[in-house]
Amino acid sequence: GVSADEPRAAIIAREILANKGSAADAAVALYFATAVTFPASTSLGAGGACLVLEASEGTVESLEFPAIPPRDADANSRLKIAVPGAVRGMFALHARYGRLAWGQLLAPAEQMARLGHPMSRALATDLARVAEPLFNNPDIAKIFGRADGTPLGEGDILVQLELSAIISQLRTRGPGVFYSGAIAHQLVDGVRAAGGALTMDDLRDYRPSWRETLRLPHGDHLIHSVPPPLPGGVGLLQMWRMLTDDGRYARADPVERRHLLAEVSMRAFADRAAWRAGGVVDGAALIDESHVGRMMADYRPDRHTPADELSPPPPKHRESPSGTSLAVVDGNGNAVACSFTLNNFFGRGGAVGADRGDDPDTDRRRDPGRGRGGAAALSRRAPGCRHLRTRRAGAVARRAAPARPPGRPGARDRPGQRGLLRRRPG
Repeated sequence: GVSADEPRAAIIAREILANKGSAADAAVALYFATAVTFPASTSLGAGGACLVLEASEGTVESLEFPAIPPRDADANSRLKIAVPGAVRGMFALHARYGRLAWGQLLAPAEQMARLGHPMSRALATDLARVAEPLFNNPDIAKIFGRADGTPLGEGDILVQLELSAIISQLRTRGPGVFYSGAIAHQLVDGVRAAGGALTMDDLRDYRPSWRETLRLPHGDHLIHSVPPPLPGGVGLLQMWRMLTDDGRYARADPVERRHLLAEVSMRAFADRAAWRAGGVVDGAALIDESHVGRMMADYRPDRHTPADELSPPPPKHRESPSGTSLAVVDGNGNAVACSFTLNNFFGRGGAVGADRGDDPDTDRRRDPGRGRGGAAALSRRAPGCRHLRTRRAGAVARRAAPARPPGRPGARDRPGQRGLLRRRPG
């Protein structure tokens, strides 16, 4: 099965499963399709994280590919962008757990970008929210606007020729072209021309990482989530524990349950602000019974605890509105759950174009926003934060086998080098 925020992309993932693809194959195809159909929340410039369940072993791994600031990022730079991680992250997922050819997974997204697709209600709604500042860039307005200058609406056809050209190169050459080839040079030239600090070394040296998950026992199961420093997983498990310890949620009546959810969420965000400011983080300590118990020590079922009375109080800035998640389960019970973000609607509100030919010697290099067809929108760098904000994604596995340590690093950036879901030897 497939769960996603964008229906056309979900249909593509379902077709991959029907063609004997693995859960990882479907997740990769779903990501690239969503980058075409839902660019307000994810794009080729996004970052994110995935949890991967290998059913035959009962093991879960965390794959992390956050959009991080360039090494020479300056707080005073005019363009605050992040190094994109999702493209190489998806290749790492496919290299370890893919079954179908890499190119087969990207072809549907390439075709949709080239031929166009009807805009969904979700994308039309997000576009309407930010159209005024977004359309200050006339080239972006050409992509997402009508001839009269108004934004495209639900059902209007969105064509993204230059995004199709980039996906075509990724399909035939692999992600190396995005991190060290012609597209990488376009990204660097465009960002630096606009006042950013991205370098070829930032792109070339970027690596996703496989890590052990953060785990919380619950009955006969283990709840898995992404470990810190990514914040979403800790908050998810803390909130779960605050709700379930001592049967607190089960005992509450319907009115208190709504109150309880609000109080638990507030405490998780307040604690997140504290531990993220403290440097090295012990994820297990943050979800320990004693720590979570202290977080709920002043909870009262009959009254709200003012946020300013928490120590420290939760941050008052707005959370990033941008993000999308997906979950896929294949016929063998293998599952992938991923979260992606641009840290803002449409990321930085610009794009880096690509020539519609495949010859790197003829690629046109443009500033962000110069593409006629969408191209690669860049993530906005989260202020004061080296790691992206992740949505809360979790997976549940039976406690039948110990967690397998993360295996070999991702394969090299070339298509055709893929792995199979396989049993552990011995």
